[in-house]
Parts: sequence; C-alpha cells; structure tokens
Amino acid sequence: MKIRSIITITIAGFIATGLVAFKVINSEWKATTENAHITFTMPNGKHSGTISGLETTINFDPMDPKFGSIKATVKVPTINTGTPQLDNHLQTADFFDAANHPVVTFTSDSISRNDSGFVAIGKLAMRDSIHTVRIPFVFADKEKTAMIKGSLDIFAGDYGVGKKSEKGSDRVVVSIEVPLTKE
Repeated sequence: MKIRSIITITIAGFIATGLVAFKVINSEWKATTENAHITFTMPNGKHSGTISGLETTINFDPMDPKFGSIKATVKVPTINTGTPQLDNHLQTADFFDAANHPVVTFTSDSISRNDSGFVAIGKLAMRDSIHTVRIPFVFADKEKTAMIKGSLDIFAGDYGVGKKSEKGSDRVVVSIEVPLTKE
C-alpha cells in the first residue's frame, strides 16, 4: 500500500510539474501582422524600404524567456523601396531570386534576458544561405496586448543578395515592430 501511494504521489507531482511547464511554454501571442512594420536601411544611404507579409508564431513569457520561441517569415515579393524599378530588380537572381526563394525566415534557437530587454538567437534563412543572428528586442506588455521592437544588422552579401563588399557597403539594418495580442 505504501509503495502505491508513493508512486501515485510521484506521478501526480510529475503531472503537476508538466502542467506548469506547459503553461509557461504555451504563452502564445498572436501578431497583429497588418500593423507590423519591418523596415530596412542601408546606412551608406543607398536604399531603404519595407518588407511585409509577416507570418509568425511567438511563444514567449517575459518572466521565463528560456522556454520561448519565435518563428517568422516575410515574403520577398512585398519588398517596397518606393521605386518600382528597383523593387523589380531586387526580385531577380542578382539579388533575392524571389522565384526560387520567396520568403525570408527566422527561427529562434534560444531567447534570453539581457541588460536592455531580451535577445533572440536563431537562424536567419535568406535566399540559399542560413546564418545564426542575434536579435536584441524589447517586449512592452500591457495585459492582453504587447509590442516587440528589435533590430539587427546583417550583410546582404553573406546571404548571396548582391555582392559581398569588403568595405561593408552591403550592411543592412533591419528594424522590427510587431504588435501582439494574447491568445
């Protein structure tokens, strides 16, 4: 009888622990994608613009970010620099090769807290290249709504988008603002 009780209590403990962990992992936020803003700027002053078509799944608890995850894609054909001729050229094989690589994807490997907010470390896949990137971000939470704001620097040539510049003129700063609602 004693062994059954111990086994029952142990199993109940594992189940309770699993439910608590599930609650943390299941802190799912829904992105309000129509109000999301993803902008890019080449600091050398050449070009700037936006990219849209965001689709994302965000599981995040700011009190315990290590269990969080972010997966996001944007659609290459939505690039808008304000110059249609340039937008069309960016779709070609010289740059994004949108016919063969129509999306850019980020998948987090980890999320952690830092001095100014959080950082998501993960794989950025663009064209036919995948590189690990760090995306520092802030998470502003107001009950059932929130906002993620972050940015990252990349070098387009590292992804085969244009040519790699030894002087760094292929540097691109990507800024991200995504409003969220609690599911």
